[in-house]
Formats: sequence, structure tokens, C-alpha cells
Amino acid sequence: MGAAASPTPASASASAPAPAPAGRAADPRDRDVHRADRVALRVLAAIAVVVGAGNLAFGILHTVAAATGSATLPLLASRPLSGGARATEISVDTADLSGGVHALHALDVGFGALTATAVALASALLLWSVGRALPFSRLLFRAALATGIILVFGSMISLAAGGFARMQAAFELSDTVPGIRAGFEVDPSGIGAGFVVLAAAVAIRIGTRLRRDTDGLV
Repeated sequence: MGAAASPTPASASASAPAPAPAGRAADPRDRDVHRADRVALRVLAAIAVVVGAGNLAFGILHTVAAATGSATLPLLASRPLSGGARATEISVDTADLSGGVHALHALDVGFGALTATAVALASALLLWSVGRALPFSRLLFRAALATGIILVFGSMISLAAGGFARMQAAFELSDTVPGIRAGFEVDPSGIGAGFVVLAAAVAIRIGTRLRRDTDGLV
């Protein structure tokens, strides 16, 4: 009687489980954000959205008030006060001013609200993206680029419109309100912030390309 044939090496190796692939270092980009951090970032993103919505709502209301002459406008002044003090700024009611002042004031207020809303919504998107472990993405790049453009040009328009509105109002009130000076103060911080955001958009774009090019290399 012949002995039962033993399994061939080929069949044995076929039935054996496949060896595990050689280990490789984990890519830090594949690590998910800690749950507590993710929740905190999403809460902050939601707060930023609420702030942006509030800025937009109040901006619309104030723009309508400025356009209809139901607002106040701060003007430069030089008026003596009791005790030797001197007022350098006064607020005037715009109801009796011309329609041109109303329109310029509305542009000032409207673009100011637009820039504040854009910053709040872009911040919300950034927080949400970081919470999803996606600090570099095309959507975030486009949002940062749009926000930077809105900040730069919106701030320019707001500064110009507000300045011309104050100068025109000063000319119209020069005979009735003593101590008013024709002029306005310039605050370029919004324009500077816009260029910073544009630089951040470029950095996000470069980071997105580097991440795409290095996927699978580590």
C-alpha cells in the first residue's frame, strides 16, 4: 500500500496566508485631527459664521440708514470746549445733507460691512478645513484669494467714499456749524490685511501643489 502523498510546496504556499507588506512610516497627513480638537474647531467655525451673518445683517441695515439720511457722520473739527479742552471730531445728522453725501456714506458703510463679512466667512472655512485635516485645498485657496481681493479693493472704495462724503458734508455745513474742518483720516490697515491674506492664498496654493506632488512618495 502506497503512503499518501504529502502536499507539494506549491500547494502549501498557496494555502498559506500572504505575508504582510513591509511596514512603512505613517504619513502625518493621514493622521486624523483629535476628536476634541475637531469639535472645538467646528464650534469656532460656527461662531465665525454667526459673526459673519451678523455683520452682513447689521451692514445692510446701516447701509440703508446711510442711504436714506437716517445716520450720523463723524467729521473733523476744531472747537473749543469748557476747561480749555478742544473737540477734534463731531458727529452730525445726515438728514439735511445732500443726496451725494448719502450715496457716498452708504458706499462707505456697505463696503466696510462686506469686508468684515468676507473675513468672518473665510475664517470659518479655514477652521473647518483644519478640523478636517485639510489645511491645503483648492477651495480654501479660492476663498482666501477672494477674501484678499475684497479686502484690498473694498477697503479702497470704503476709504475713498467715506473721505469724499466727509469732505462734502463739511463744505455743506461750513456756514452753519462752526469749527468743522474739511478733511478725513486714512486708515490703511484694511488694505494691508488684504495683501497679507493674498500672500496666505499663495502659500495655500503652493502647499496644495506640494501635497499633491508628494502623495504616495512617503
